[in-house]
Amino acid sequence: MEETLDIVSDAAHALGVNVGDTVRALLDAHSVNFSGSAISLHGSEGVPLRKLGLGSSRLLVAGLQNRVAENSSVALVDEVEIGLEPHRISKFLLELGSKNEETSCQIFMTTHSPIVLRELSGSQLYIIRSGDEHSVVRAGTKNAIQGTLRAAAEAFLGTHVLVCEGATEVGLVRGHDRYLAEKECSTFAAAGGVLVDAGGVDKIYRTAASFQALGYGVATLRDDDVQPKEEDEKKFIKAGGTVFKWTEGWAIEAELFDCVSDDVILELWAYVKKLHGKQRVLDHLRTACAGPVDPEIWFDDLDDEKREKLAIAAGNGSWFKRISHMEEAAYSIICPHLDDCVQPELQDRLDKILRWSGAADD
Repeated sequence: MEETLDIVSDAAHALGVNVGDTVRALLDAHSVNFSGSAISLHGSEGVPLRKLGLGSSRLLVAGLQNRVAENSSVALVDEVEIGLEPHRISKFLLELGSKNEETSCQIFMTTHSPIVLRELSGSQLYIIRSGDEHSVVRAGTKNAIQGTLRAAAEAFLGTHVLVCEGATEVGLVRGHDRYLAEKECSTFAAAGGVLVDAGGVDKIYRTAASFQALGYGVATLRDDDVQPKEEDEKKFIKAGGTVFKWTEGWAIEAELFDCVSDDVILELWAYVKKLHGKQRVLDHLRTACAGPVDPEIWFDDLDDEKREKLAIAAGNGSWFKRISHMEEAAYSIICPHLDDCVQPELQDRLDKILRWSGAADD
């Protein structure tokens, strides 16, 4: 008995589970009867360990499992993250042997937490799918899977992955989803869609290939002013991938300012002035126009040339190149007026993304 108590005490102290100075075996006064099972483990202050919080209980059990692993070959853990703060999740997994090259115990666990995924390696993760035939695919370490796990762990918990060239595209789709949710319409996220920022067109298909190899439905959303490697895109499409892109030769800013109405442009101008400062965005516009701009009259007649200059200023000035900036613009300004667009391409792309994810019917 003393050896067992020492093991429990050592495990609790190592894991930061508060049981006092030592663990004792005492009569449980709240037991229904006084049989042998009424003897239970207590902390030094006489509180039964069964009274520990859920997270502390799980952490302690994991520590004990690790210390007596030679006596058991299999452990089952459902919903790893339940009751545990992020820093304790890391400790929990360590106790289960997540960093051990060899272990005497095989662990089967499930999770809905990206934090758990980031703590594990691709070789430890398996994606299980049901259907006519169940499939089990090991994530492994190929196709830059480990880097993708670190950067976009959330996406592994979805069903449809939209790999975006950059933050602007992510923000646009997020803002559109917020608008649809407020209108109680089907959304990309509700259909299991997850957004990933690839961080540039040169990285978009490396990221997409990681998910594609694991059986996810994958699409990309990119600008068309800078082209990806043609062979990478063809390989992606041949493997079943879908490509969404803006009008030939255009970045998202060009598509945006070409499609939205004059009134929306005025609202966007007011938004970016508040966001970045009036003088700063005016300087961006003057640079794009290569000359003076009087905003009091310049916005009176928004022809195609002025829309082009606004797109250049927005791109060079990074007006929307943060997820939060584009998301708010899409949610509060652009999407409420999509039906008023002077060109259909912007709304068309957003509708096609919804249909691809299964959030809208064809």
